[in-house]
Amino acid sequence: MKQINIGLVLSGGGARGAYQLGVMLAMEKYGLTKNVSAIAGGSIGSFSMMGFLMKDYYRAYQTFKDMNSERVLGYKRNIINKIPILGQGLFTRDNLITYLLKNYNLGNLVNTDIPLYVSAAKETKDFIKVNYETEYFKINHLRNDEVLKILLASSAIPYVFDEVKINNNYYVDCMKADSEPFLPLLKENIDCLFIVPLTNSHVTAKYKNLNIPVVDFESLELRNSPIINMLAFEPDKVDAFLNCGYYTGINLLQALTNKKGKLKDLPPYSSLESLGINFIPERLLTIDEIILDVKNGEIKNEKQKYIK
Repeated sequence: MKQINIGLVLSGGGARGAYQLGVMLAMEKYGLTKNVSAIAGGSIGSFSMMGFLMKDYYRAYQTFKDMNSERVLGYKRNIINKIPILGQGLFTRDNLITYLLKNYNLGNLVNTDIPLYVSAAKETKDFIKVNYETEYFKINHLRNDEVLKILLASSAIPYVFDEVKINNNYYVDCMKADSEPFLPLLKENIDCLFIVPLTNSHVTAKYKNLNIPVVDFESLELRNSPIINMLAFEPDKVDAFLNCGYYTGINLLQALTNKKGKLKDLPPYSSLESLGINFIPERLLTIDEIILDVKNGEIKNEKQKYIK
């Protein structure tokens, strides 16, 4: 049987990125990460992409734990810079940049034959308003500093962070254009799309006319969560988002695989909602318990709400 090639789409969603790591761990449990043949990410999803490329889930988890509000949302010292101005943000990213440069060589991570895309919104300004158009950066084999700049551009929320200049153009967060960038993957050698959305801006209608199956890992609990927690980079929330993604992933993939753990023939569109699957996990699992379960364990499934 031919190996199914998966195009993985990691959307934007601020502090909720650990949810995507949870889905990746569920995919690993079902032996599907090796089938990922192309990846596209936007905003925090582009950082989740780096976590996938690490091939070290504990390290990826620790990265999300390290992304606290002080590191991600450092106030600028100059009071003048705290007044909203077009192109400038309230917060500095110096602490985040220092952390990433100290701990990771992004250039090494993107040195892969798996096509990698990051979406950002390119600004075009006039005297009346600012317009935005989507740009998809292919980041394979770029230098460390080039990858970092693109990740920062893709996640530069207007008025929160400064816009980012790349090749004489200015870019901001992909939320202004395409925060769920599946389009560049359609030209790659893929048989299906795995979409991992993080917000209620996720629109399923745009996937209905594709000629390949779509597996949608949307969580209704995330969809209904307050938007404000997208900027709440709190380490104690990481485990909640991680568990939400993991439980969502294993419940959906269990329905889509046979007794041997292989994907069945996929319908045009699959999600927990479309398949009528409801679940409430027993408890929050630690990262060590999840990694153990990925290898050989089982999870009981009893009632407990885990996202607040």
